[in-house]
Amino acid sequence: MPTLSLQKREKIALALGGIGVALILAYYAAQGPIKTYKRSEQWLVGARESLGTALLWRDQILADRSGQEAIRKRLQERGRFDLWTFVDRTIRDTELQEQAKLQTSPMSSGNLAEVILVLNDVNLVGLVDLLHRIYDGDNLVILRKMDYLRVDRRDSQGLECRMTFLAPKAL
Repeated sequence: MPTLSLQKREKIALALGGIGVALILAYYAAQGPIKTYKRSEQWLVGARESLGTALLWRDQILADRSGQEAIRKRLQERGRFDLWTFVDRTIRDTELQEQAKLQTSPMSSGNLAEVILVLNDVNLVGLVDLLHRIYDGDNLVILRKMDYLRVDRRDSQGLECRMTFLAPKAL
């Protein structure tokens, strides 16, 4: 087989071409890992943000659960409770039975009791005292809605209001 003999110029061109190809291959080989590294940095930042959000959600859920447990415990300690009777007794204690009209609410559900209290010609001090007595204690009564609070239309001496109270029934 005949041997190839290259001239010096051809050897240099071939060597430079080989070096060029080697450099190009090295460049593209290095670009893949560098791009992957940069992408992984971005993924890491996103993962840390997601982890922070998940930890905030976890803390909120744990706080909600502990709050629910506290409410459940208070309900069990409260025992039997009737919202109608409680509000009626509070009206009598504040001597507002002449100005008050208590109604059952059609919105009451299985585990929530709801009553509507309509007051006419009541002074502000009497109203505040009534609300304070309703909220004072461990009965978990809330004012769900106040339809109106205005000056009494008949004589303009007192106030008239309509309030809806809500309380969970015993467990």
